[in-house]
Amino acid sequence: MKNKLFYLISVACFLSYTSTFTSCVNGVDDEYLEQKLDGSENNKKGEELPDLNGDYSIEGDFDLEMICNGEVLEGKKVILTVDEKNETASFTFAAAQTDLETVIATSIPGGMGGLVSGWGLKYTGNSPVPGVKEIIVANVPLYRNGPDYYIFEGENKGETYDMTFKGNIDGDKMTVNFNYVLKNDKLVGTWDLADVMNKNSNDNSPEFSPLWLDWDSNVEVDLGSIQIELLGRPMDIPVKGKMNGLFVLLTGNMSPMIMNLVAGVNLGVEDIIKNMLQSVTAELNGNMYAIYSYSNDFTKPEWSGPEGMPHNYMRYFYDREKPDEKIYIEVNPSVLISLIKSLAATATRSTRADLRDVAKELITSLVPLLEDGIPCEYKLEGDNMTINIDGVVMRDILIKLMVVLNDPDVQSVLEGPLSSLGDQKEMVKKLFKNLPYALKYHDGDNESNYTGECKYVKIGLKLVKAKAAN
Repeated sequence: MKNKLFYLISVACFLSYTSTFTSCVNGVDDEYLEQKLDGSENNKKGEELPDLNGDYSIEGDFDLEMICNGEVLEGKKVILTVDEKNETASFTFAAAQTDLETVIATSIPGGMGGLVSGWGLKYTGNSPVPGVKEIIVANVPLYRNGPDYYIFEGENKGETYDMTFKGNIDGDKMTVNFNYVLKNDKLVGTWDLADVMNKNSNDNSPEFSPLWLDWDSNVEVDLGSIQIELLGRPMDIPVKGKMNGLFVLLTGNMSPMIMNLVAGVNLGVEDIIKNMLQSVTAELNGNMYAIYSYSNDFTKPEWSGPEGMPHNYMRYFYDREKPDEKIYIEVNPSVLISLIKSLAATATRSTRADLRDVAKELITSLVPLLEDGIPCEYKLEGDNMTINIDGVVMRDILIKLMVVLNDPDVQSVLEGPLSSLGDQKEMVKKLFKNLPYALKYHDGDNESNYTGECKYVKIGLKLVKAKAAN
């Protein structure tokens, strides 16, 4: 029918996996049984059967519509390999490849998008089950209910999940309802942001809540000064210190005054965080969604409602080696695609090849986060949870980001947006200039005596398990 070469490869794969993977079709519901027909009555002698073998996905031979745990899930694929009588099939559930180079190239006018060609911006995510690249279910019965119409149903129990699927093939389209649950329920539930806690501690910012920072560096970072009015007289206050100490300044007792100067918001950073994000819910099926504020006014949140964002917008899974310490979060590719497109557009504004190379290094470093998930460390203490993006990953991304932000061509582009900060513009520019030293080194206060290595940058949240409703 289509793609005969692919068919031969699929048959080989089917034979090699048949002895390892099995499927069971127990507990079939009444509707399914009503559609089940005897193959001997339908596969009449000499009748030519449709070729069902192939790739069902956006990039494949046939169309695919997948409903996963009740919601549409795009970007996946099903490879189908059937026997010669169309009575038994092997289903391979995987992800379709996402081609970021084409997305970027077609979104930038004037042919400039071609500059990203060869950057390797293609990735393949996980199967419909988060954290699992490929699921093969063999020996699934196919039941014919019309010339080009087949129905099927199966299940599979993996190391970390239990799944079932049910659907039909109608001509050149497969429709499948795919359902699964994770076996680990450690994080299942709704987690509210912890209460605001601003401690006047010295370089002990992990004590802060709900936003906290633990930066493995003692490098002194000079941000210049901020001007305040004290007793009716202007006064310059120098802003210099280790990153943990500067975070204490930003989130401590002076936070409302600083935010008023910088952003015109008379509210502390921790209170702003509480007004942006209310809770995060982790479901047993691996879906994760948040209730957030869509208000432009940080002082007056407008919550997104009890269901928050679509439930498959983010998905999580546990690290196989350290499930009690580490999870990975899969993000809907559209979010990071938007970020990558904006960075690529900035890079193409420059005529300097080295800037494009710098931007390429940053962008390509994000591709594994799309493909494998964002690694996050977490710690549970009763109903309290602390979570952060892996400190090494965050450090490496920030290092690459600062190289781009400090390039003269990029700074010229940022000059306009930074001007909106008024007198604080120079502080932000100094932050860009001096932050790379704190990202690379552990000790020192000037370029001549920087020593050691900054091993991690942990930025995270503190959460509290919500009490079950009566």
